[in-house]
Amino acid sequence: MKSRDAARRAMALTLSFDVAMAGVAMTMAHIAILISDSDVPTFQVRAWILASCAFMLAAAAGLVIGGVHRQVWRHIGAPDAIRLLQGIALAVVLYLPVMVALNGRLVDPLPALLVATFLWTAAAFTGRMVARYRTTNAPFRIFQRIPSHGQAVLLVGDPASWIEVLRRIEASGDGATLRVLGLIEVDAKEHGRAVRGLPIMGSLLNLGEIIDILTLRYGTTPWIAVTGPARERATMNRVLEIASGHGAHIMSLGHDSASQTLAPVRPADLLARPERGLDLAPVRELIEGASVMVTGGGGSIGSEVARQVARQAPASLSILDSSEFNLYQIDYHLRVQHPCLPLESHLGDVRDTVRLAGIFAQQSPAWSSMPPR
Repeated sequence: MKSRDAARRAMALTLSFDVAMAGVAMTMAHIAILISDSDVPTFQVRAWILASCAFMLAAAAGLVIGGVHRQVWRHIGAPDAIRLLQGIALAVVLYLPVMVALNGRLVDPLPALLVATFLWTAAAFTGRMVARYRTTNAPFRIFQRIPSHGQAVLLVGDPASWIEVLRRIEASGDGATLRVLGLIEVDAKEHGRAVRGLPIMGSLLNLGEIIDILTLRYGTTPWIAVTGPARERATMNRVLEIASGHGAHIMSLGHDSASQTLAPVRPADLLARPERGLDLAPVRELIEGASVMVTGGGGSIGSEVARQVARQAPASLSILDSSEFNLYQIDYHLRVQHPCLPLESHLGDVRDTVRLAGIFAQQSPAWSSMPPR
């Protein structure tokens, strides 16, 4: 079964359970009225069928409109519980006109509605708590406060790294903007367990399928956050391949123990060796306070050279490039990042000696950098 078909099947099962519980609740309400009301001598089958069918149709409409059918029960939290209550309330509102129209053919319609609503709410929450217990052993986490519109995240790693990352996210401001949906193993050893109330949903073998299912259920593609052993080069490349194939952003926790935020994966993370730090002190001595020109400063290499030069506090920076769009991009970036830096951008080609001579005469740079082509 394809992942999207599996997601649609899961949503259909979710809706079917809730609608069935609405019918069961209305049935129990009619039985309760038969037992408690002496004016009702026998079970009114026709009234029960009418009330149950109408209530189930109203329940289906209210839950679909409220988006409750998209909920993943093992991820449910307080915002989802509130949405469930809203869906139930909407279903009751939709049922009221039908109840009024069928008033002469129903038995104690208002008491039956009140009892059925109470029983249906209890059944809906019980089902979700059981699902939470089966996956996380923490049924009352359905009432846990989580960001209702937070960015969905899947953590890829191992138990030790998950615990550390979750602790750091909870201790930072990211806890208000991120919603960790589940955990993905690098090697499939712990599938079916839970760590800190979050289910281990699978391994890298079925990561693509999990992304597709969650995208359909939540309406947005989750981020993939790599931790621990998933930061190793071979595993990182594998995760990148899967994530890019399914339109997911890949993130990692900050690169030092003091960092508390998720950040995009850097190219240095994919190196087969430790990242080397360069001593920029001699470079700063040359550039600080000097006028610098970067030719080809809008290209992939030249734009990075321009960024590095701008960080060394030059007296002024001039950029020359033959691409108007590339020149605009680097000019905009540098003006945002270094608003106090005197910056001049020139459209031209280094092969145009007249143009180049005019720019040199105007800017009088002490240093000129030409990236390799």
